[in-house]
Amino acid sequence: DSDELVITDNNVHDNGNHGIICSRRCNDLVITGNHSYRNRHGIMLHRDTNDTLVENNTVYDNADNGIGIFDSHRNTIRNNTITGNKHGIRLSLGSHDNLMEGNTIDNNIENGLYQYGGSDTPETTDGRPANNTFQNNLVRNNGRLIKFRDSDDILVVNNTFEGPTDVEIYDSTNIQILGNSHNFSQLEVKVDSAGTISSDATVEVDEPVDVKLTDLATVELINNDGRIFNAQENSDVTRVREMLLEGASVSSSSMVLDSGIIGTTTSVEALPFWVNLASGAIEIKVVAASKTSY
Repeated sequence: DSDELVITDNNVHDNGNHGIICSRRCNDLVITGNHSYRNRHGIMLHRDTNDTLVENNTVYDNADNGIGIFDSHRNTIRNNTITGNKHGIRLSLGSHDNLMEGNTIDNNIENGLYQYGGSDTPETTDGRPANNTFQNNLVRNNGRLIKFRDSDDILVVNNTFEGPTDVEIYDSTNIQILGNSHNFSQLEVKVDSAGTISSDATVEVDEPVDVKLTDLATVELINNDGRIFNAQENSDVTRVREMLLEGASVSSSSMVLDSGIIGTTTSVEALPFWVNLASGAIEIKVVAASKTSY
């Protein structure tokens, strides 16, 4: 119940549990310019800690989370350097409407971007993280790029990705991974459902993708240059339509994959073949493709 605190320019290290934690109904805080390292958690917003700015902190070598958001909402996590922790940024227990932007998240041991429901009892939501946005971050050389579980309506946009390329999404809906830049040659996307909720993700790509799906899981691959996709099964269809993107007309292509099409796994190639439309929409099915015919 502490509001409008300013926590700035502290050196917080070697504590047994938390470096900095604001817990239970702490609102409108400013946490900036701190160094938090060799704790269990670097910085945590806990149990209905809302409308807080966490900015320009250096958080490293913590045994669990660099920055953790737990059942807390409408917070901004901006321009922090988060390195060498178990997880980079972790959101859990229904944390919603949080913005993570401009952070450097690198060399964390397990996950760069991590969300899940958790086993604790939520106090302010249904326990599913929702409506969170990750934008303009540098996410590099983490054990796993992205892991989301039990989450809804999450936007990952305009980030720079480097290093391991695996994306894992479990029992989550409307996960959108769009407009990100990266220098890897192969993306790995796994969308999984335990059978109680349908999982779906939309991923914008311009490179080959390895896709893994279970029965109630769907992934849509898109490309806003009108690039044509080809999955191993040759039973897939690329749909191209003319659309407005940030006020400009583009030919956007997409391929929707589910277990009925691919079984459990497939590799999808982004062919050196683009379609530009003046208007309307078309569907293209690749009957056969080989590199010798390009």
